[in-house]
Amino acid sequence: MMMEQVNTVTPVPTITPFEGFRILMPLGIIGFPDLKHYMLKPIMSDENNTSFWRFESQDHKEVTFILLESAALADRITIDSYKIEKALETVNTTADNTEVFYIVTLETAEDGTKRATVNVRAPIVINPETSESWQVILQDSDYPIDYVL
Repeated sequence: MMMEQVNTVTPVPTITPFEGFRILMPLGIIGFPDLKHYMLKPIMSDENNTSFWRFESQDHKEVTFILLESAALADRITIDSYKIEKALETVNTTADNTEVFYIVTLETAEDGTKRATVNVRAPIVINPETSESWQVILQDSDYPIDYVL
């Protein structure tokens, strides 16, 4: 009896937005130049939509940044797209199909007062099509490094 050989294809698992997106940062983040592999994961709210994301290092599991989509602050502060384009020229890429995020810092003052700020002058720019990202430094000092949320 002759048996027919059946080739099965095991599907490659895809990453859904709720599991996260793999991101490569060829130049790392300021202060963390050797950490180049990250997972971008949404921080979910009750409404299942968010502007906040976890940016988890895959090279050093204890390192995680909180990012805020720049669109969430568009009514308060925006970065001129030309300035993003100019900053990306320094890393030999373009702003086509990119999304801008701000790194969030949580602080507690000596009196116990808490505040959250974002660094608008050094945003993270992610190209979801290539899964690459860069932290760019904007030369314009009008962009604050500690914009209060």
